[in-house]
Formats: sequence, C-alpha cells, structure tokens
Amino acid sequence: MWPQAEAKDSGAYNLAKALDKNRSRALEPQCGNRRFVFSRHTPPKRLESLARYGKDIFGLWDVEDPSTDIFLQAALSLARGLCSRARAEQEDQQVDVEQMDRAIRDIEKQIKGLAEISKWGETIRNNSEKILDKARIISNKLSAQIQVLDAAVDSLKKE
Repeated sequence: MWPQAEAKDSGAYNLAKALDKNRSRALEPQCGNRRFVFSRHTPPKRLESLARYGKDIFGLWDVEDPSTDIFLQAALSLARGLCSRARAEQEDQQVDVEQMDRAIRDIEKQIKGLAEISKWGETIRNNSEKILDKARIISNKLSAQIQVLDAAVDSLKKE
C-alpha cells in the first residue's frame, strides 16, 4: 500500500497538531508514516518547503504556482522511498538501504536549496517591482518639470 497524504489549507493546523494526529492514528503497517501537504498560503510557522520528522513528511505547496510542484513531487518520492525501504526490511530483501538514505538526504538538501532560490527570486521580483515603480514615478516627475521648464523658456522667448 502506498502512502496517504492529507492537504491542509487552514491556518488552524500547525505542525504539532499534524504530528499528534499522525501518532494517534492506526497507520498502514507497510509504511508507518503519513504525509501532510500544507498550503503555502497558510503554512505552519517555521515549516520548510519540505521537512521530515522521523517517518512523518511535511511539504508546502501552492496549487496555483507550478514552481512549487517539485516540493509535492519530492515529498511523494520520499514517502515512496521510505515505504519501499520499510517493506524491503520487513520482507528481508536485499536492498541498499544506505544508498536510499543518501538519496533521501540529498533530496532534502536540494529542496532546501531550491526553497532558498525561490525565496531569493521572490525578493528580486518584489524589489524589481519597487525599482520599476520608483523609476516610473521619477520619470513622471521629470516629465512634469521638463514641461514647466519648457513653458518658462517659451515665455522668455516671447518677451
């Protein structure tokens, strides 16, 4: 059985509540983990774009922003990896658990880097809008002052 996930778009849900809910449920025996996907519009405080607490995986996703789809895909991939590893261990299959752990850690690390880049991109976008607004305002003021100056020069020429 593959992992289940819950999506939360409510500011009333925080990380502690989600962790408590996970621990209070009877979870699927093959996996023993749950996934929560929180809306980027109402994230719990201090939750990264992708976070894992033991067997619990949490992600932030915005249905209207395709650039956040990678966080959802990574969370699902991590969940599948954890389930596959748990199933292989139960069935005593020969798998390279260390390789899977390295891949999981690397995904988590890369997601953090991607989140930083996204944050910087938002900062750039916000600042570029401010810069463009300021340039527009200055340009309008310069145009107005040029008209005043032109009118004054024209009146001097007529005298």
